[in-house]
Amino acid sequence: MRNSKTDLSIKPKNTILATGSSPFKLPIEGSELPGVITSKELLEITTLPASITIVGGGVIGMEFAFIMKSFGVSVTVIEYQDDILSILDEDVVDVILNAAMRKKYQCNYRCMCKKNSKNH
Repeated sequence: MRNSKTDLSIKPKNTILATGSSPFKLPIEGSELPGVITSKELLEITTLPASITIVGGGVIGMEFAFIMKSFGVSVTVIEYQDDILSILDEDVVDVILNAAMRKKYQCNYRCMCKKNSKNH
């Protein structure tokens, strides 16, 4: 993950590709590896992971972030845009972002996910 302020490598065991209301796999190297699922596949899991990285800070991604956090899962959100929920009113985004920060979400903005690695 890289933006103007950081060059960081995250090696999540579980990742959600939250790309919108019609889930699809992004053309990211490693997106076919076990543990990388779409938001639709997340609805079918039977056990909760200890942590999860959600690629996509839109409505679907943030919904799942709040759901997973409410179940005690550690959540990291990676978003390419300047902020989460970029299509919503700034006042609404501020309320949601403040709630996420109080719950200790890790949110990363202006980041491009280039590769998913099998090495955890």
